[in-house]
Amino acid sequence: MYQISNEKFGLFVTELRKEKNLTQKDLAEKLYVSDKTVSKWERGLSMPNVVLLIPIADILDVTVTELLRGEKIDTQKNIDTKEVEELVVGSLDMAVRNSIHQHRKNWILAYLLCFLISITEIIMLVVSGNSIAEMKDDILLVTGLMLLFGAWFCFFAKDILPTYYDANKINYVSQGILEYI
Repeated sequence: MYQISNEKFGLFVTELRKEKNLTQKDLAEKLYVSDKTVSKWERGLSMPNVVLLIPIADILDVTVTELLRGEKIDTQKNIDTKEVEELVVGSLDMAVRNSIHQHRKNWILAYLLCFLISITEIIMLVVSGNSIAEMKDDILLVTGLMLLFGAWFCFFAKDILPTYYDANKINYVSQGILEYI
C-alpha cells in the first residue's frame, strides 16, 4: 500500500503556500485553523483532518491526489486508479489513527484524574480517623480493583475494530455479523 509521507506532504504544502505568497497565518485563516496547525503540517509533525484536504487543495490550486502524493502530477500521464484508492484509504486510515490516538490520550488523562481522586479519598478517610485495617476489605479492595481495571482499559486494551471488521472493511454494525438481526 502506498504510504503517505508527512514530511513530503509538509514540504509540498510549504512550497505551494510560498508560490501563492501566503503566510502560514493566511492559509490558516482560510481554513479556519490556527497557524500552529499549519506549522505542524509543514514540519511533518501531523497531517490535516481528511475534511480539510479538498479546501487545502482548492486554495493551493492542486488536486487532492497531488496533495497526498506530495508532488505535482503530469497532466499528460494517467494516474493509476489503484494508487488513488490507496492514497484515499491511507488518508482515511491516518485520520482514524489520529482519532484513536487522541481518544487514548483523553482516557489516560481521565484515568490519572480518577487515580488522584482515589488517593485523595483514602487520605481523607485516614485523616478523619479510619484505619487502613478497617478499610482494607471494602473501600481499598473496591478502589484498588477499579484502578486496576481502569489501568488495563486505558493502557492495554486495544482501541481498534476487531480483525474481522478490519479484514472485511466493515465500519458499521449493520454491515457486519449483526446485519440480519
